[in-house]
Amino acid sequence: MTPSDALIADGETERAEAVRAELARHGHSVRVVADRETLLDHVADDGIRLIVLAPTFGTEPVATILEALRTLPRSSPAVVVVAGTREELDEQLVREVVELGVADVWELPDGVTATDVRLRLVLAEFYARLQAEHVRVGGEFTILRRALDLTGTGFVLTDPALEDNPIVYVNESFCRMTGYSPDEILGRNCRFLQRDVTDPESIAIMRDAIREHRPVAVTLSNVRRDGTVFQNEVHIAPVRDGHGRVVRFVGVQVDVTQHRDGRGDRLAMAEGSRRLAEAALRRTRFLSDAGPRLDATLDRRAALDALALLAVPALGTACVVLSVDGDVVRRDSASGAGSAIQEALDALPETRPATPGDPVLVAATGGGPLELDGTRALQALGATNGNGSATLEGLRGFAIPLPARGRTVGVLVILGPAPLGGDDAALAQDLAARAGLAVDNARLYEEQRQVAEQLQRETLPERPLRLPRASVATRYRAGGAGMRVGGDFFDAFPIEDGATLVVIGDVTGKGAPAAALATIARSTLRTAGTYEVSPAAILRTLNLTLLRHRAETSRGRFVSVAACRLDETPTGLRATLCLAGHPAPVLQRADGTVEVVGRGGTLLGFAPSPRLWEVAVDLGPKDRLILFTDGLSEAIEGDEEDRPVTVADLVEDTRDTSLDDLADRLLEASAAGRRADDVAICVLEVTPNRDRALRSV
Repeated sequence: MTPSDALIADGETERAEAVRAELARHGHSVRVVADRETLLDHVADDGIRLIVLAPTFGTEPVATILEALRTLPRSSPAVVVVAGTREELDEQLVREVVELGVADVWELPDGVTATDVRLRLVLAEFYARLQAEHVRVGGEFTILRRALDLTGTGFVLTDPALEDNPIVYVNESFCRMTGYSPDEILGRNCRFLQRDVTDPESIAIMRDAIREHRPVAVTLSNVRRDGTVFQNEVHIAPVRDGHGRVVRFVGVQVDVTQHRDGRGDRLAMAEGSRRLAEAALRRTRFLSDAGPRLDATLDRRAALDALALLAVPALGTACVVLSVDGDVVRRDSASGAGSAIQEALDALPETRPATPGDPVLVAATGGGPLELDGTRALQALGATNGNGSATLEGLRGFAIPLPARGRTVGVLVILGPAPLGGDDAALAQDLAARAGLAVDNARLYEEQRQVAEQLQRETLPERPLRLPRASVATRYRAGGAGMRVGGDFFDAFPIEDGATLVVIGDVTGKGAPAAALATIARSTLRTAGTYEVSPAAILRTLNLTLLRHRAETSRGRFVSVAACRLDETPTGLRATLCLAGHPAPVLQRADGTVEVVGRGGTLLGFAPSPRLWEVAVDLGPKDRLILFTDGLSEAIEGDEEDRPVTVADLVEDTRDTSLDDLADRLLEASAAGRRADDVAICVLEVTPNRDRALRSV
């Protein structure tokens, strides 16, 4: 991990420190900054993966900070969240920051401190949501083990990365043993149980072992909350991550007051405690390894396959993941220990009817986890004579529902030659709970992807552009990662007097909201073209629509557009250009000379009366007009010294390049820049031969 991989920008010192402590608990190296300049300086470091912003930073609103962050060059994006209290996070602010690209909004309790349990729980929920949405910024999974609450042995976990190595997890048995509630324990060092009756030498032994990162066992006189003294046998051991670093200390504590003189009983209890600690660590490591594998994909089938492979052989010799659709049970994935069991599982029917009392149906409808004997196990698998039942006979286990967001998304069947023990059964349920969320995230991602693709289709023409007396090549790429949907658009259509209008535009922002507004803009331009003939008049109509949309939705998005009216002339085409806050097109003549054409105007959706000018230019045979969005121009401007700094520079010496090759070259140049923005390109070339077949697109 880099020296700092997370930044906090918050003027409230106590709250910033509380958030810093919680992020540090998740494995981050955190820096807190107090002014805008320091923040922007550190954000430029590509090692920063997470940025937490307060709703206001000094006197500056968070929206202006976000706008500044978007202008900074980075090779890879950071996850940005806004964290504040409910009073600070009003609906308008939340809508605004989300539209500016914030990954999440964290609602924090009032008056938090670094040891506030409320903050720990709140941030754990939000942090888990970031992981579930596949925005991975490091950290580990929360350790909650029901099995530890069912034993009479106290169990705590402490975090040496935090000040004074405080307790970060405690089970119910420890609370019953000491008389303290979890709220009184979490965030404190274990020494709160010590009093004058506690042996200083034993305390020193524990302190030295913790400092030297080695296990230790001592017996202490501790004091309960009610003041009674008890003999506490304490076993402490370091927990290391995959790099050998100590990330936790596990403490197993046994009340041996009644066995102080019984050495054999004490040894037996110590051995039981050791086994308990080892089992807990095994479960913790298993789920810590399972989490990244389940979260590593947003493909539903891949997530199901990962789940089946994780369960074998760790929990059983056979694992099948099933789903229920009405009265039909479908086998989604299966994994077996050994070729014989795998072949038997593969021979099972992929779909089968759900019969009355079907254990899969019972588990899926709220009856799970359901214990399966040999007969019910075969029923759950749909195994009958001749399709592998002989190999699978005698296997027993559980049918466990996969829960996610209040519904069941599948059933996990884990089987083995012997029933699952209590620890393994609890571990299987923990795995099912995590897997259910991963599978449902994949489903949601697929639905969102389909919506994004539909939105993108609405922003672009269904068929290739057709222009009078001109060939045309277009290119489009949505910027960023994840859902590939952007707010750039282009189109060409006949207008009221028979001329053709070519438009290319860019909506501020990214993602689905920008794409939705791009669809509105494109439809409005087409409609205006049925009764207006002037490019400026058509753009003014779009401006009125955008102002009305902004007033109704309180969304401050704007649109830049380049509109080009094409009229046929005896020698070629006359292009009448009107630019509304859009980059000026580049004209390449047939002889290779290059010039920038058009006059800049006002961005649309900003003012009731935008300033718009029309500029006409005559195009002869083989002349090329290149229209583009700022995803191209900003990607190359100000880049390395040996690269072109304008689109006009990029077009130089391309006269012998084909139209498609030129469009590809421009698109590649946009990808090579430091900024990952949407880009749309439209290159047209006047043809020598007149083609009167003007068709709408």
